[in-house]
Amino acid sequence: MKNIEQFYIELKNNFKKIDELELWNEFDWSENGYENSFIMTKLAQEISSWNLITENYELSKFLKIIEDGFIYYNKATSSMLATDFLVTIMEIEDQEVRNEIKQIMLPKTQLNYQNMLTFYRES
Repeated sequence: MKNIEQFYIELKNNFKKIDELELWNEFDWSENGYENSFIMTKLAQEISSWNLITENYELSKFLKIIEDGFIYYNKATSSMLATDFLVTIMEIEDQEVRNEIKQIMLPKTQLNYQNMLTFYRES
């Protein structure tokens, strides 16, 4: 199975906008890094700022990689996706933005989102 560092490389290789984020210089994003929680939060905050009309294709592509994270990556990666990335999506205050992101989520991501609602609630 792939690890979290490979997951980040996949994102960086597919999205110039993600690759250019300062967070890659601010945090340790290696497999053994202890700041992966911060990175997942920052990534979720980043996509919540994307224009859902003009960047819908990019958002769909991004969420496909998130889906792959739940399927093809190790437990550490999928755990970070669930507890940090998805929870940050839940915390988006703009309900319209949050709902639009949820509509584009693929099945494994939707399932994990629903599971996290057991422990967290949407803003």
